[in-house]
Amino acid sequence: MARIRTDVRRNVAVVAALTAAATFASSVPALAEGSRATVISGWGYGKESQRWYDGRRDQVSTRVALEGCSTDGTSFSAPFVLYRAVDLRPDPDYGSRANTCNVSNWGTMTTAGNFYFKYTGTRVISARDVGIYW
Repeated sequence: MARIRTDVRRNVAVVAALTAAATFASSVPALAEGSRATVISGWGYGKESQRWYDGRRDQVSTRVALEGCSTDGTSFSAPFVLYRAVDLRPDPDYGSRANTCNVSNWGTMTTAGNFYFKYTGTRVISARDVGIYW
């Protein structure tokens, strides 16, 4: 009888451990292929970010997140255009996103390559914390 109780306890412990592991595994978010932390300081029209390589190894959206923003105007709004750098022809753009000191999201890229964003606003902008995720 004692052996049966021990077996039952062990089985219950194994089931509980497996359930906990499965719950944890399903709650972990997908990891981005890459990210970069930087700042924006005194950017004017046409200023470009550094390039990064997105190899399409995941399904994570390409995003630019700003915090601690300032401008020479009355309210902060930063239009950014995302580009993929290509040789010997114009860089294709993936659209413009207005960032009001929050997150700009271009979705998941369908082509691997070197990407960058360009500021296309008329005000001079700065942001203390800039996160680029791809």
